[in-house]
Amino acid sequence: MTYALIFFIITSYQVFLTKDWQSGPRICILYIYKEFFKILFAEGWMESNIAIALKPFKVQPSLTHAFTDEQLHHLLMQPNRATFTGLRNYVMMLTLLDTGIRLKELAGIQIQDMLFDEGVLRVQQGKGRKFRLVPIQHVLAETLKRYLLERGTLVELKQ
Repeated sequence: MTYALIFFIITSYQVFLTKDWQSGPRICILYIYKEFFKILFAEGWMESNIAIALKPFKVQPSLTHAFTDEQLHHLLMQPNRATFTGLRNYVMMLTLLDTGIRLKELAGIQIQDMLFDEGVLRVQQGKGRKFRLVPIQHVLAETLKRYLLERGTLVELKQ
């Protein structure tokens, strides 16, 4: 093995360190480099094992951002509920906040999925293509009913 090849491997390792790898592949590649340099040292190709002090990377868990009550209040005050689109946007925001469903799940909800008597929404295409029932609070149920009345699709509630 030539020094040019060793130099190439070391520079490849330096490039590896600058990449934005996920932790799993990064740790695997790190162990490969450590073993490679260990063999080079054992076979006499290097005067010292330059990788002996390398340690696996510590992966910091990502922190989920949570809104404060003030931020939520400010966010929910943004749509103009006097207009149809403002009411629609407010209902969508309130539904996402109250239920925790995904945006794609919200887009798939149909009128027949709103089970007001039971206090739940039926999510048809949830994760894993399974349906599930998601509880809703009274405030959201009343807001959904108001939206449906504005939209003109819930005739039985007008009576």
